[in-house]
Amino acid sequence: MLDLQIRGLDILTSIQADIKNAQSDREHQAIIRWLSNSIPDPSQEHNAAIEKHVEGTGAWLILSQEAKTWAATGNSFIWFNGGSGSGKTILCSTLIESLKTRCRLRRQSATAVVYWYFSFANKQTQNVSNFLRSIVRDLCSKVLIVSKVVHDLWSDLNNGQQLPSKGNLLEMIRVLAKSFDSVYLVIDGVDEFPRSNRRELLDAIQRLASNEFPSLHIFVASRPEGDLREAFEEISETSAYYSNVTARASHFKEDINKYLDARMQSRSCNKWQAEEKSKITTGLATQADGMFRLVALQMDKLNTLLSRSKRREAMTTLPKSLNHCYDRLIEDIDESNHDMVQKALTWLLFSARPLTLAELAEAIMVKSTEPYFDAAQRFDDENCILTIIPAGFVRLVFDDMHSKELAQITRRGDANGKSFHSSPTVQLAHQSVKDYLLSSPVSGQRFIIEQTSAHNLMR
Repeated sequence: MLDLQIRGLDILTSIQADIKNAQSDREHQAIIRWLSNSIPDPSQEHNAAIEKHVEGTGAWLILSQEAKTWAATGNSFIWFNGGSGSGKTILCSTLIESLKTRCRLRRQSATAVVYWYFSFANKQTQNVSNFLRSIVRDLCSKVLIVSKVVHDLWSDLNNGQQLPSKGNLLEMIRVLAKSFDSVYLVIDGVDEFPRSNRRELLDAIQRLASNEFPSLHIFVASRPEGDLREAFEEISETSAYYSNVTARASHFKEDINKYLDARMQSRSCNKWQAEEKSKITTGLATQADGMFRLVALQMDKLNTLLSRSKRREAMTTLPKSLNHCYDRLIEDIDESNHDMVQKALTWLLFSARPLTLAELAEAIMVKSTEPYFDAAQRFDDENCILTIIPAGFVRLVFDDMHSKELAQITRRGDANGKSFHSSPTVQLAHQSVKDYLLSSPVSGQRFIIEQTSAHNLMR
């Protein structure tokens, strides 16, 4: 009888333990959903960058002594800085993949790779709270049991009904990082964070780089702007290891040659003769000055030319800088499409959130005077807009995961039942495009884009 009672007690204890574990797991998942709510997924930018990566490029950085020391030293910091168009984002994505491989091979140690891409084209990425929440979310996803500090904060904030403060988030990162031997944090595009409140971001990065976070290895990529240099030099005084790595043309020489070799092997160049490919590769690589984007735009132009003689002639007149490339793109716009292209670029510059291709196609049909909208002027197909905007100015991002605000719009559609759900997001292709369009003059004043008139257009 006593034996039956003991066995019954053991079964009851086991059931209670299972219930407690199930509840703990549900709360773990609820905490991750709480942290993920309405923040952009950094893997979207990461995957887009990885798709552009050419095998073998970026090895000069990954195999450098600076990167090796950084990876092996806790409380370490690298500031990788380079000019516009030098391929920093793709290099960050390559480093991230290399670190993932490193972590998989080091199974005996607890390691994590987390990252964030700040993007001028997506205001949701330009948010310190979103940045920190993403780090906490990723670290929570990699631990079996959420720490008491994280659970208590979630509980104190009405079981996730309220958002954590930046102080809360930094404390959660501090506690979670203790569960790991190494946490590799890669941050791209800090210079794409608005200057007006960049100090808030720099304060957060400086805090993460302090000795409160001994397991963190931080890699930051940006253009070499003065306020960033000043902030990161302060980090150099307290970090266990600090390195300022400046991208130079000599670093990228071999990578650009590999990139051009890959382009020459693509279908668009399969009718070019070997001698021509060799001459074009040598010519473009020689004048690239470390700018991947310049070489990419030049190759895009050559791919539109259908004879060897035209390509030979073009090689003597190709633009030698990004701004000159953009001048050519503006000049090539058909005069009859000029106003629509200017409207489209204005929307892409100043829209409060990323627009789908369908939304952009509708938006440029809106006028500032009556009649404000004429349905007969709609494009036959939303993709028609891509035939009038220079390809070098925009990129498409294919992702069905939209913000709640966008999801509500896609469910509603428009008055005619048209749905925007499957339409990709359209963005300016690069920070240098934004800088160019906001500069003055733009291609002999053909385009004049002012923020005041843009806001009047969007009211």
